[in-house]
Amino acid sequence: MKKLFNTLLIIVTTFFILDVVTIQAQTLVNQWGLTSQGKAWKILNDASTPAGNASIGGVNPIPGWATIRGEFGILEATTDQAVVVTGKIEFVGATGGGDTYTPLRYAITYHADDTLKNALTDSAVWIRTTGSGYGFHPRTGTGTMSNGNGGSGTVWTVNNGSWASTWSNNGKPIAVINQAPRNAELIAGTYDFAFSVRKIDDFTNEIKWFLVEENNKYWYGGTDIDTATTQKFNGVCFGVNTGGWTQVNITGASAVLGTPIDIPEAPWEAYYVDQWGLTSQGKAWKILNDANTLVGDASIGGVNPIPG
Repeated sequence: MKKLFNTLLIIVTTFFILDVVTIQAQTLVNQWGLTSQGKAWKILNDASTPAGNASIGGVNPIPGWATIRGEFGILEATTDQAVVVTGKIEFVGATGGGDTYTPLRYAITYHADDTLKNALTDSAVWIRTTGSGYGFHPRTGTGTMSNGNGGSGTVWTVNNGSWASTWSNNGKPIAVINQAPRNAELIAGTYDFAFSVRKIDDFTNEIKWFLVEENNKYWYGGTDIDTATTQKFNGVCFGVNTGGWTQVNITGASAVLGTPIDIPEAPWEAYYVDQWGLTSQGKAWKILNDANTLVGDASIGGVNPIPG
């Protein structure tokens, strides 16, 4: 008996459903020019300068503000992703910022209508419009903290105003964070810098930043939540005023939408008590300190027995 076998071929089709992931490419800051906030130095970029890099330089001491702005494509902060800008800045010179008043001011901003003229020449310059964003004014040594309209601070809002000014920025100080170690100076050398701005809601941003010398001799950083003067950004600005610089180099400056930055831990350095004086609660003796007294030491003395 012959059996007939019918073979049933079953074709199984497997469907793979892939999540759609949007990867935001990192953008090197590649449009650099001087700004109207200060043109004391020339820009040193030319056609051979790699994207992400920029230099300004000239005669030392700086005869006034020297400023530079780099632009990237517009990035907008969301509740999930921050606008993140990172890079390195190098101060070239025999001396540093010392105890001077704000030898460095820098910012992350949105300028809607600036135009770059004479790109890749020593006269490259941004035709200025007002901008919005956040300005960073690190303190150096025992120098006076940045001050102006609204008080004093080391971080300022820029609200349709001048990024380098504390009077015409139409903003206010929003953070008072001093450098570490205590009274550290902005010295010649290379520093890592970073900002991130994340949207909290339509009216509020989280701002994070740091500026750290490569050997951890200077640290400035922090986090703040404040008014959203803008949630779009397309540029970084740097300005130097005092200090012993002959040149400032920016390298690897890039912008991306991504995770907010982590702030490096501040260095600690023990310090001596160095400011001594009598008080109104009793001045029967004189203080014996003078310019030769060792830091951390103090003496008071006079006729014995104490007359008060």
